[in-house]
Amino acid sequence: MVNVTKPLHPVRMVATRSSFEQAMQSETYVTPGSVQTLRQVFGLLSEDPELSSQMTVGDKAARLQRVCAGLCSMHGLRWRFRGSIPLGPAILVANHQSYIDPVVLCAAFRCIPIAKQEVASWPVVGKAVRALGVQFMKRGSAKSGAQVLRDVRIALDSGCRVLNFPEGTTTRGELRPFHSGVFGVAARAGVPVVPIAVQLADLSQAWVGDDALVPHYLRLLWKRGCDLTLSAGPSLWARDFANAKAYAAAAHQWIGTQLDRT
Repeated sequence: MVNVTKPLHPVRMVATRSSFEQAMQSETYVTPGSVQTLRQVFGLLSEDPELSSQMTVGDKAARLQRVCAGLCSMHGLRWRFRGSIPLGPAILVANHQSYIDPVVLCAAFRCIPIAKQEVASWPVVGKAVRALGVQFMKRGSAKSGAQVLRDVRIALDSGCRVLNFPEGTTTRGELRPFHSGVFGVAARAGVPVVPIAVQLADLSQAWVGDDALVPHYLRLLWKRGCDLTLSAGPSLWARDFANAKAYAAAAHQWIGTQLDRT
């Protein structure tokens, strides 16, 4: 079992040129230090994306973990981890509050995440994370969903963990219903689902709705990161549930219980 307690961190920047220029005009958040961090982030994400054709799924997950750990050290995220994660293949499901979540989780636990299709089009970021094995799902597309679930099965059969945010969107602390697709994959692959509750110490740092990305990210740089608590629940197995919806409901209930304690 993996038991981790370390400092970590995230990224996700990209918007239109006009919104970036507007954010950069704000003297409140842009400092020489934050500009230097931005340069380091783009430098790290620009490293060798062409390597992907020569890498196994496990190699990509390992490299993604190193990249995310590097991003974390640049931004100063701090987290506390409670529980344990299976060493073998599993599906990690978590609630979703910000772009911070996947970077922290991928740095803490070697895994292949599922992301929304929009991320694939982000300059620098999209190309880099695609090369590192991130799976992109187009919302509302049954074809895209089916392909991603097939790729998830391949990753699991290769011995990798997969990270999914079954709410399908970010929230400011409330928990939305879970989509059940990956729970069906877990049942067919014979691997457990591990629920993980992600809690930002300061919910004003959540990134939701119409929040503009670049100003939010620059505020994060200005504050030098944030604190999170990651709580892993017990491994859940499909054999204990009547169907995928009941399986998803059990993971949802466990995470909700953890969030209600705060």
